[in-house]
Amino acid sequence: MLLIKNGFIICASNRILEKADVVVDDKGKIAEITNQNHIDENFFTHVLDAGGKVVMPGLINAHTHSYANFVKALAENLPLEEMMFHIMIQGVYQKPEDVYNNTLLGAVEMLKGGITCCLDQLAQNQEGLNAAMEAYKDIGMRATMAPMITDKKYYDTLPIAPDLAPKWAQNSRTVSTKELIDMSTEFLKEWNGVEDRLFVGFGPSGPQRCSDDLLKGCMKETIEYDTIFHTHVLETQTQRNTAHYLYGKPMMKHLDEIGCLNEHTSMAHTVWTTKEEASLANERGAKAVHCPACNLFLGSGIAPLNVFREVGWTVGLGTDGANGGGNQNLLETMKIAALLHKVSLTDHHGWVSAAEVFDMATKNNAAILRQENQIGTLAKGKDADIVILDPSRSCSMQPIQDIIAQIVYGEGGAAVDIVMVKGQIVVEDGKCKLVDEKQVFEKAAILSKTLVEKINKHMPETNEKIRYLEQVLPRLG
Repeated sequence: MLLIKNGFIICASNRILEKADVVVDDKGKIAEITNQNHIDENFFTHVLDAGGKVVMPGLINAHTHSYANFVKALAENLPLEEMMFHIMIQGVYQKPEDVYNNTLLGAVEMLKGGITCCLDQLAQNQEGLNAAMEAYKDIGMRATMAPMITDKKYYDTLPIAPDLAPKWAQNSRTVSTKELIDMSTEFLKEWNGVEDRLFVGFGPSGPQRCSDDLLKGCMKETIEYDTIFHTHVLETQTQRNTAHYLYGKPMMKHLDEIGCLNEHTSMAHTVWTTKEEASLANERGAKAVHCPACNLFLGSGIAPLNVFREVGWTVGLGTDGANGGGNQNLLETMKIAALLHKVSLTDHHGWVSAAEVFDMATKNNAAILRQENQIGTLAKGKDADIVILDPSRSCSMQPIQDIIAQIVYGEGGAAVDIVMVKGQIVVEDGKCKLVDEKQVFEKAAILSKTLVEKINKHMPETNEKIRYLEQVLPRLG
Protein backbone atom coordinates (compact mmCIF):
# COMPACT_ATOMS: atom_id res chain seq x y z
CA MET A 1 0.00 0.00 0.00
CA LEU A 2 1.28 3.44 -0.98
CA LEU A 3 0.25 6.88 0.27
CA ILE A 4 0.99 10.12 -1.58
CA LYS A 5 0.19 12.79 0.99
CA ASN A 6 -0.41 16.50 1.09
CA GLY A 7 -0.02 17.08 -2.66
CA PHE A 8 -1.49 19.53 -5.13
CA ILE A 9 -3.54 16.96 -7.05
CA ILE A 10 -4.53 17.42 -10.70
CA CYS A 11 -7.14 14.69 -11.09
CA ALA A 12 -8.05 16.15 -14.49
CA SER A 13 -7.86 19.59 -16.08
CA ASN A 14 -11.21 20.48 -14.50
CA ARG A 15 -10.68 18.87 -11.08
CA ILE A 16 -7.82 20.05 -8.88
CA LEU A 17 -7.47 19.44 -5.16
CA GLU A 18 -5.07 21.27 -2.85
CA LYS A 19 -3.29 19.49 0.01
CA ALA A 20 -4.88 16.16 -0.80
CA ASP A 21 -3.89 12.50 -0.46
CA VAL A 22 -3.83 9.67 -2.99
CA VAL A 23 -4.08 6.08 -1.74
CA VAL A 24 -2.70 3.36 -4.03
CA ASP A 25 -3.59 -0.25 -3.25
CA ASP A 26 -1.36 -3.30 -3.55
CA LYS A 27 -2.64 -4.00 -7.08
CA GLY A 28 -1.42 -0.63 -8.34
CA LYS A 29 -4.85 0.99 -8.47
CA ILE A 30 -6.04 4.24 -6.95
CA ALA A 31 -8.15 3.34 -3.90
CA GLU A 32 -8.96 6.86 -2.77
CA ILE A 33 -8.30 10.56 -3.42
CA THR A 34 -9.25 12.84 -0.56
CA ASN A 35 -8.50 16.17 1.08
CA GLN A 36 -10.33 15.31 4.31
CA ASN A 37 -7.13 14.54 6.31
CA HIS A 38 -8.42 11.27 7.71
CA ILE A 39 -5.68 8.95 6.40
CA ASP A 40 -3.58 7.03 8.96
CA GLU A 41 0.01 6.96 7.65
CA ASN A 42 0.90 3.96 9.82
CA PHE A 43 -1.27 1.75 7.64
CA PHE A 44 1.04 2.14 4.62
CA THR A 45 4.29 0.44 3.68
CA HIS A 46 5.40 3.42 1.59
CA VAL A 47 4.57 7.10 2.18
CA LEU A 48 5.53 9.86 -0.26
CA ASP A 49 5.31 13.39 1.09
CA ALA A 50 4.12 15.53 -1.83
CA GLY A 51 3.91 18.73 0.17
CA GLY A 52 4.65 21.63 -2.19
CA LYS A 53 4.58 19.25 -5.17
CA VAL A 54 2.15 18.64 -8.02
CA VAL A 55 0.59 15.20 -8.56
CA MET A 56 -0.87 14.61 -12.02
CA PRO A 57 -1.88 11.83 -14.43
CA GLY A 58 0.95 10.36 -16.46
CA LEU A 59 1.24 11.82 -19.94
CA ILE A 60 0.47 9.54 -22.89
CA ASN A 61 2.32 9.69 -26.20
CA ALA A 62 -0.18 8.46 -28.78
CA HIS A 63 2.19 8.21 -31.76
CA THR A 64 5.89 7.40 -31.87
CA HIS A 65 8.37 5.13 -33.64
CA SER A 66 10.95 3.59 -31.32
CA TYR A 67 13.39 2.69 -34.12
CA ALA A 68 14.19 6.39 -34.60
CA ASN A 69 16.03 7.12 -31.34
CA PHE A 70 19.40 5.99 -32.71
CA VAL A 71 19.00 7.94 -35.97
CA LYS A 72 17.81 11.32 -34.77
CA ALA A 73 19.39 14.28 -36.60
CA LEU A 74 20.68 12.24 -39.57
CA ALA A 75 18.58 14.13 -42.11
CA GLU A 76 16.67 17.41 -42.31
CA ASN A 77 14.91 19.68 -44.78
CA LEU A 78 13.28 16.84 -46.70
CA PRO A 79 9.54 16.31 -47.24
CA LEU A 80 8.20 12.98 -46.03
CA GLU A 81 8.13 11.31 -49.46
CA GLU A 82 11.88 11.91 -49.88
CA MET A 83 12.62 11.33 -46.19
CA MET A 84 11.13 7.85 -46.57
CA PHE A 85 14.30 6.70 -48.34
CA HIS A 86 16.26 7.59 -45.21
CA ILE A 87 13.63 5.98 -42.98
CA MET A 88 13.64 2.72 -44.95
CA ILE A 89 17.43 2.36 -44.83
CA GLN A 90 17.52 3.35 -41.15
CA GLY A 91 15.17 0.51 -40.29
CA VAL A 92 16.55 -2.28 -42.44
CA TYR A 93 19.92 -2.57 -40.66
CA GLN A 94 18.59 -2.77 -37.12
CA LYS A 95 19.12 -6.11 -35.42
CA PRO A 96 17.09 -7.15 -32.35
CA GLU A 97 19.85 -5.81 -30.07
CA ASP A 98 19.59 -2.43 -31.80
CA VAL A 99 15.79 -2.47 -31.51
CA TYR A 100 15.91 -3.29 -27.81
CA ASN A 101 18.37 -0.54 -26.95
CA ASN A 102 16.72 1.93 -29.33
CA THR A 103 13.44 1.35 -27.54
CA LEU A 104 15.06 1.56 -24.12
CA LEU A 105 16.68 4.90 -24.97
CA GLY A 106 13.34 6.39 -26.04
CA ALA A 107 11.58 4.97 -22.99
CA VAL A 108 14.14 6.58 -20.67
CA GLU A 109 13.52 9.94 -22.35
CA MET A 110 9.75 9.55 -22.18
CA LEU A 111 9.61 8.47 -18.54
CA LYS A 112 11.95 11.28 -17.45
CA GLY A 113 9.61 13.67 -19.29
CA GLY A 114 6.52 12.44 -17.44
CA ILE A 115 5.24 10.07 -20.15
CA THR A 116 4.00 6.83 -18.58
CA CYS A 117 2.48 5.29 -21.72
CA CYS A 118 3.07 5.33 -25.47
CA LEU A 119 1.68 3.96 -28.72
CA ASP A 120 4.66 2.67 -30.69
CA GLN A 121 4.36 1.88 -34.39
CA LEU A 122 7.38 -0.20 -35.37
CA ALA A 123 8.23 -1.90 -38.67
CA GLN A 124 10.15 -5.04 -37.69
CA ASN A 125 9.95 -8.80 -37.92
CA GLN A 126 8.68 -10.88 -35.00
CA GLU A 127 12.10 -11.01 -33.37
CA GLY A 128 12.51 -7.25 -33.54
CA LEU A 129 9.03 -6.60 -32.21
CA ASN A 130 9.70 -8.96 -29.30
CA ALA A 131 12.90 -7.06 -28.51
CA ALA A 132 11.02 -3.75 -28.34
CA MET A 133 8.40 -5.17 -26.00
CA GLU A 134 11.10 -6.65 -23.78
CA ALA A 135 12.55 -3.14 -23.43
CA TYR A 136 9.21 -1.68 -22.35
CA LYS A 137 8.76 -4.59 -19.96
CA ASP A 138 12.20 -4.14 -18.40
CA ILE A 139 11.92 -0.38 -17.85
CA GLY A 140 8.41 -0.61 -16.39
CA MET A 141 6.62 1.57 -18.93
CA ARG A 142 3.08 1.07 -20.25
CA ALA A 143 3.06 0.63 -24.03
CA THR A 144 0.84 -0.39 -26.91
CA MET A 145 2.66 -1.74 -29.96
CA ALA A 146 1.02 -1.51 -33.38
CA PRO A 147 3.34 -3.38 -35.77
CA MET A 148 3.70 -1.18 -38.87
CA ILE A 149 3.02 -3.21 -41.99
CA THR A 150 2.60 -2.63 -45.72
CA ASP A 151 2.09 -4.96 -48.68
CA LYS A 152 2.85 -2.46 -51.45
CA LYS A 153 6.04 -1.43 -53.22
CA TYR A 154 7.04 2.16 -52.47
CA TYR A 155 6.32 3.68 -55.90
CA ASP A 156 2.87 2.07 -55.85
CA THR A 157 2.04 4.24 -52.82
CA LEU A 158 2.54 7.50 -54.74
CA PRO A 159 0.54 9.31 -57.46
CA ILE A 160 3.07 8.33 -60.13
CA ALA A 161 2.43 6.45 -63.37
CA PRO A 162 3.81 2.89 -63.07
CA ASP A 163 6.15 3.32 -66.03
CA LEU A 164 7.98 6.07 -64.13
CA ALA A 165 8.98 3.72 -61.33
CA PRO A 166 12.69 2.80 -61.53
CA LYS A 167 13.74 -0.83 -62.00
CA TRP A 168 14.85 -1.29 -58.41
CA ALA A 169 11.34 -0.33 -57.27
CA GLN A 170 9.62 -2.62 -59.74
CA ASN A 171 11.79 -5.56 -58.68
CA SER A 172 11.52 -5.00 -54.92
CA ARG A 173 9.89 -7.78 -52.89
CA THR A 174 6.81 -7.41 -50.71
CA VAL A 175 5.49 -9.68 -47.97
CA SER A 176 2.10 -11.26 -48.60
CA THR A 177 -1.01 -9.80 -47.03
CA LYS A 178 -1.76 -13.02 -45.16
CA GLU A 179 1.77 -13.28 -43.74
CA LEU A 180 1.60 -9.73 -42.40
CA ILE A 181 -1.77 -10.19 -40.73
CA ASP A 182 -0.77 -13.58 -39.32
CA MET A 183 2.47 -12.14 -37.90
CA SER A 184 0.61 -9.26 -36.23
CA THR A 185 -2.00 -11.62 -34.79
CA GLU A 186 0.61 -14.03 -33.42
CA PHE A 187 2.49 -11.13 -31.88
CA LEU A 188 -0.75 -9.93 -30.28
CA LYS A 189 -1.44 -13.37 -28.81
CA GLU A 190 2.03 -13.42 -27.25
CA TRP A 191 2.13 -9.91 -25.77
CA ASN A 192 -1.33 -8.41 -25.45
CA GLY A 193 -2.11 -7.89 -21.75
CA VAL A 194 1.32 -8.83 -20.38
CA GLU A 195 1.57 -7.43 -16.85
CA ASP A 196 -1.65 -5.58 -17.67
CA ARG A 197 0.40 -2.73 -19.15
CA LEU A 198 1.74 -4.07 -22.45
CA PHE A 199 -0.76 -4.26 -25.31
CA VAL A 200 -0.83 -4.89 -29.05
CA GLY A 201 -2.93 -3.40 -31.83
CA PHE A 202 -2.85 -3.45 -35.62
CA GLY A 203 -0.82 -0.83 -37.47
CA PRO A 204 -1.20 -0.72 -41.25
CA SER A 205 1.31 1.96 -42.21
CA GLY A 206 -1.09 4.15 -44.18
CA PRO A 207 -4.07 3.47 -46.46
CA GLN A 208 -2.12 4.30 -49.62
CA ARG A 209 0.66 1.93 -48.54
CA CYS A 210 -1.69 -1.02 -48.01
CA SER A 211 -4.01 -3.04 -50.20
CA ASP A 212 -7.66 -2.88 -49.27
CA ASP A 213 -7.39 -6.55 -48.32
CA LEU A 214 -4.68 -5.72 -45.79
CA LEU A 215 -6.66 -2.83 -44.34
CA LYS A 216 -9.84 -4.87 -44.07
CA GLY A 217 -7.98 -7.88 -42.70
CA CYS A 218 -6.37 -5.76 -39.99
CA MET A 219 -9.72 -4.27 -39.03
CA LYS A 220 -11.32 -7.72 -38.87
CA GLU A 221 -8.66 -8.85 -36.39
CA THR A 222 -8.86 -5.52 -34.53
CA ILE A 223 -12.57 -6.01 -33.87
CA GLU A 224 -12.15 -9.69 -32.99
CA TYR A 225 -9.52 -8.90 -30.34
CA ASP A 226 -11.11 -5.57 -29.31
CA THR A 227 -7.92 -3.59 -29.75
CA ILE A 228 -6.77 -0.54 -31.74
CA PHE A 229 -6.30 0.11 -35.46
CA HIS A 230 -3.64 2.79 -35.89
CA THR A 231 -2.42 4.29 -39.15
CA HIS A 232 -0.94 7.40 -40.81
CA VAL A 233 -3.59 9.38 -42.68
CA LEU A 234 -3.30 12.49 -44.85
CA GLU A 235 0.07 13.44 -43.44
CA THR A 236 1.14 15.30 -46.60
CA GLN A 237 -0.43 17.07 -49.53
CA THR A 238 0.90 14.28 -51.73
CA GLN A 239 -1.09 11.76 -49.69
CA ARG A 240 -4.24 13.78 -50.28
CA ASN A 241 -3.52 13.69 -54.01
CA THR A 242 -2.71 9.99 -53.82
CA ALA A 243 -6.17 9.23 -52.41
CA HIS A 244 -7.83 10.75 -55.47
CA TYR A 245 -5.28 9.07 -57.77
CA LEU A 246 -5.82 5.59 -56.26
CA TYR A 247 -9.48 5.70 -55.19
CA GLY A 248 -11.03 8.64 -57.02
CA LYS A 249 -12.32 10.00 -53.72
CA PRO A 250 -11.12 11.49 -50.40
CA MET A 251 -9.07 9.20 -48.16
CA MET A 252 -11.53 9.21 -45.24
CA LYS A 253 -14.42 8.33 -47.52
CA HIS A 254 -12.51 5.36 -48.88
CA LEU A 255 -11.61 4.16 -45.39
CA ASP A 256 -15.26 4.44 -44.41
CA GLU A 257 -16.47 2.52 -47.44
CA ILE A 258 -14.17 -0.44 -46.70
CA GLY A 259 -15.17 -0.52 -43.02
CA CYS A 260 -12.00 0.92 -41.52
CA LEU A 261 -13.39 4.07 -39.95
CA ASN A 262 -14.86 3.29 -36.53
CA GLU A 263 -14.30 3.60 -32.79
CA HIS A 264 -11.19 1.38 -32.98
CA THR A 265 -9.48 3.68 -35.49
CA SER A 266 -6.87 6.29 -34.66
CA MET A 267 -5.09 8.27 -37.36
CA ALA A 268 -1.78 10.06 -36.95
CA HIS A 269 -1.17 13.51 -38.48
CA THR A 270 -4.42 14.17 -40.48
CA VAL A 271 -2.84 17.41 -41.73
CA TRP A 272 -4.72 17.57 -45.04
CA THR A 273 -8.13 16.55 -43.67
CA THR A 274 -11.13 18.56 -44.83
CA LYS A 275 -13.99 19.60 -42.57
CA GLU A 276 -16.24 17.06 -44.28
CA GLU A 277 -13.77 14.25 -43.67
CA ALA A 278 -13.27 15.29 -40.04
CA SER A 279 -17.03 15.28 -39.53
CA LEU A 280 -17.31 11.82 -41.07
CA ALA A 281 -14.50 10.44 -38.90
CA ASN A 282 -16.08 11.97 -35.81
CA GLU A 283 -19.47 10.46 -36.64
CA ARG A 284 -17.84 7.03 -36.97
CA GLY A 285 -16.04 7.34 -33.63
CA ALA A 286 -12.52 7.43 -35.10
CA LYS A 287 -9.92 9.71 -33.50
CA ALA A 288 -6.98 11.86 -34.60
CA VAL A 289 -3.44 12.13 -33.24
CA HIS A 290 -1.92 15.56 -33.77
CA CYS A 291 1.89 15.57 -34.23
CA PRO A 292 2.69 19.28 -34.69
CA ALA A 293 6.47 19.09 -34.19
CA CYS A 294 6.99 16.42 -36.85
CA ASN A 295 4.52 18.07 -39.22
CA LEU A 296 6.59 21.24 -39.04
CA PHE A 297 9.94 19.44 -39.24
CA LEU A 298 8.95 17.68 -42.47
CA GLY A 299 7.17 20.71 -43.90
CA SER A 300 3.99 18.63 -44.12
CA GLY A 301 1.75 21.50 -43.06
CA ILE A 302 -0.33 22.52 -40.07
CA ALA A 303 -3.25 20.28 -39.18
CA PRO A 304 -6.54 22.23 -39.00
CA LEU A 305 -7.01 21.68 -35.27
CA ASN A 306 -9.60 24.44 -34.99
CA VAL A 307 -11.71 22.71 -37.64
CA PHE A 308 -11.44 19.48 -35.68
CA ARG A 309 -12.53 21.30 -32.53
CA GLU A 310 -15.43 22.87 -34.41
CA VAL A 311 -16.86 19.48 -35.43
CA GLY A 312 -16.17 17.94 -32.01
CA TRP A 313 -13.54 15.47 -33.18
CA THR A 314 -11.49 13.84 -30.40
CA VAL A 315 -7.82 14.75 -30.90
CA GLY A 316 -4.79 13.43 -29.05
CA LEU A 317 -1.09 14.25 -29.25
CA GLY A 318 2.07 12.44 -30.32
CA THR A 319 5.74 13.26 -30.62
CA ASP A 320 6.31 10.99 -33.64
CA GLY A 321 9.77 9.50 -34.04
CA ALA A 322 12.84 11.36 -32.83
CA ASN A 323 14.16 11.55 -36.41
CA GLY A 324 11.16 13.69 -37.34
CA GLY A 325 11.26 16.36 -34.67
CA GLY A 326 14.27 15.70 -32.51
CA ASN A 327 12.97 14.17 -29.29
CA GLN A 328 10.31 12.33 -27.33
CA ASN A 329 9.27 15.32 -25.23
CA LEU A 330 5.48 15.48 -25.14
CA LEU A 331 5.58 18.60 -22.97
CA GLU A 332 7.25 20.37 -25.88
CA THR A 333 4.60 18.99 -28.23
CA MET A 334 1.89 20.30 -25.89
CA LYS A 335 3.38 23.79 -25.98
CA ILE A 336 3.58 23.80 -29.78
CA ALA A 337 -0.03 22.64 -30.03
CA ALA A 338 -1.19 25.32 -27.61
CA LEU A 339 0.62 28.10 -29.48
CA LEU A 340 0.44 27.10 -33.13
CA HIS A 341 -3.30 27.28 -33.68
CA LYS A 342 -4.07 30.66 -32.15
CA VAL A 343 -3.00 32.52 -35.28
CA SER A 344 -5.59 30.78 -37.48
CA LEU A 345 -8.52 32.21 -35.51
CA THR A 346 -9.16 35.94 -35.52
CA ASP A 347 -11.55 35.70 -32.55
CA HIS A 348 -9.37 35.11 -29.50
CA HIS A 349 -12.37 33.84 -27.53
CA GLY A 350 -12.11 30.59 -29.51
CA TRP A 351 -8.40 30.00 -29.11
CA VAL A 352 -7.28 26.57 -27.89
CA SER A 353 -6.61 26.61 -24.15
CA ALA A 354 -3.93 25.02 -22.00
CA ALA A 355 -6.62 22.86 -20.38
CA GLU A 356 -7.70 21.50 -23.78
CA VAL A 357 -4.14 20.61 -24.66
CA PHE A 358 -3.58 18.97 -21.26
CA ASP A 359 -6.66 16.84 -21.95
CA MET A 360 -5.28 15.87 -25.38
CA ALA A 361 -2.12 14.52 -23.75
CA THR A 362 -3.96 12.65 -21.01
CA LYS A 363 -7.62 11.65 -21.23
CA ASN A 364 -7.98 11.99 -25.03
CA ASN A 365 -4.90 9.84 -25.62
CA ALA A 366 -6.23 7.29 -23.14
CA ALA A 367 -9.40 7.07 -25.25
CA ILE A 368 -7.33 6.66 -28.42
CA LEU A 369 -5.64 3.66 -26.80
CA ARG A 370 -9.05 2.38 -25.60
CA GLN A 371 -7.77 2.57 -22.01
CA GLU A 372 -9.86 5.47 -20.75
CA ASN A 373 -11.16 3.29 -17.92
CA GLN A 374 -7.62 2.60 -16.73
CA ILE A 375 -5.56 5.76 -17.31
CA GLY A 376 -5.74 9.40 -18.44
CA THR A 377 -7.11 10.91 -15.23
CA LEU A 378 -6.60 10.29 -11.52
CA ALA A 379 -9.72 8.67 -10.11
CA LYS A 380 -10.73 5.87 -7.78
CA GLY A 381 -10.43 2.50 -9.47
CA LYS A 382 -8.01 3.62 -12.17
CA ASP A 383 -4.42 2.46 -12.48
CA ALA A 384 -1.92 4.56 -10.57
CA ASP A 385 -0.01 5.96 -13.55
CA ILE A 386 1.10 9.09 -11.74
CA VAL A 387 3.68 11.84 -12.19
CA ILE A 388 4.88 14.02 -9.32
CA LEU A 389 6.38 17.37 -10.27
CA ASP A 390 8.70 19.27 -7.95
CA PRO A 391 8.34 23.01 -8.70
CA SER A 392 11.63 23.72 -6.92
CA ARG A 393 13.42 21.99 -9.81
CA SER A 394 11.97 24.23 -12.52
CA CYS A 395 12.03 28.00 -13.06
CA SER A 396 8.92 27.74 -15.26
CA MET A 397 6.89 26.64 -12.23
CA GLN A 398 8.05 29.50 -10.01
CA PRO A 399 5.85 31.02 -8.74
CA ILE A 400 2.78 28.82 -9.20
CA GLN A 401 -0.11 30.83 -10.62
CA ASP A 402 -2.15 28.63 -13.01
CA ILE A 403 -0.64 25.17 -12.75
CA ILE A 404 -2.15 23.72 -15.95
CA ALA A 405 -1.04 26.72 -18.01
CA GLN A 406 2.44 26.59 -16.53
CA ILE A 407 2.80 22.90 -17.34
CA VAL A 408 1.62 23.39 -20.93
CA TYR A 409 3.34 26.65 -21.81
CA GLY A 410 6.46 26.49 -19.68
CA GLU A 411 7.48 23.12 -18.29
CA GLY A 412 9.96 21.08 -20.32
CA GLY A 413 10.51 18.18 -17.94
CA ALA A 414 12.91 19.63 -15.38
CA ALA A 415 10.27 19.37 -12.65
CA VAL A 416 9.64 15.63 -13.11
CA ASP A 417 10.56 14.06 -9.77
CA ILE A 418 8.69 10.76 -9.39
CA VAL A 419 6.94 8.66 -12.03
CA MET A 420 4.93 5.54 -11.32
CA VAL A 421 3.19 3.05 -13.58
CA LYS A 422 0.49 0.86 -12.01
CA GLY A 423 1.73 2.02 -8.63
CA GLN A 424 5.34 0.97 -9.25
CA ILE A 425 7.86 3.79 -8.94
CA VAL A 426 9.92 3.73 -12.16
CA VAL A 427 11.48 7.21 -11.85
CA GLU A 428 12.64 8.63 -8.53
CA ASP A 429 14.49 11.89 -7.95
CA GLY A 430 14.32 12.38 -11.72
CA LYS A 431 16.21 9.15 -12.53
CA CYS A 432 15.00 5.82 -13.89
CA LYS A 433 15.00 3.12 -11.21
CA LEU A 434 14.73 -0.12 -13.19
CA VAL A 435 17.54 0.51 -15.67
CA ASP A 436 20.95 2.16 -15.41
CA GLU A 437 20.64 5.34 -17.47
CA LYS A 438 24.41 5.66 -17.90
CA GLN A 439 24.62 2.16 -19.34
CA VAL A 440 21.66 2.88 -21.66
CA PHE A 441 23.43 5.96 -23.04
CA GLU A 442 26.78 4.18 -23.39
CA LYS A 443 25.19 1.25 -25.20
CA ALA A 444 23.30 3.64 -27.50
CA ALA A 445 26.54 5.42 -28.41
CA ILE A 446 28.27 2.14 -29.33
CA LEU A 447 25.43 0.52 -31.27
CA SER A 448 24.34 3.68 -33.08
CA LYS A 449 27.90 4.29 -34.32
CA THR A 450 27.93 0.91 -36.06
CA LEU A 451 24.41 1.43 -37.39
CA VAL A 452 25.18 4.88 -38.79
CA GLU A 453 28.32 3.57 -40.50
CA LYS A 454 26.17 1.02 -42.36
CA ILE A 455 23.60 3.68 -43.26
CA ASN A 456 26.25 6.10 -44.51
CA LYS A 457 27.59 3.52 -46.97
CA HIS A 458 24.24 3.75 -48.73
CA MET A 459 24.02 7.55 -48.76
CA PRO A 460 25.08 7.98 -52.43
CA GLU A 461 22.42 5.48 -53.49
CA THR A 462 19.84 7.05 -51.15
CA ASN A 463 20.54 10.54 -52.46
CA GLU A 464 20.25 9.31 -56.05
CA LYS A 465 16.82 7.82 -55.25
CA ILE A 466 15.74 11.13 -53.71
CA ARG A 467 16.88 13.09 -56.78
CA TYR A 468 14.95 10.79 -59.10
CA LEU A 469 11.79 10.98 -57.02
CA GLU A 470 11.98 14.77 -57.04
CA GLN A 471 11.95 14.67 -60.85
CA VAL A 472 8.87 12.48 -61.24
CA LEU A 473 6.69 13.25 -58.18
CA PRO A 474 4.05 15.84 -59.00
CA ARG A 475 3.70 18.65 -56.46
CA LEU A 476 0.08 19.52 -57.01
CA GLY A 477 -1.88 22.24 -55.22
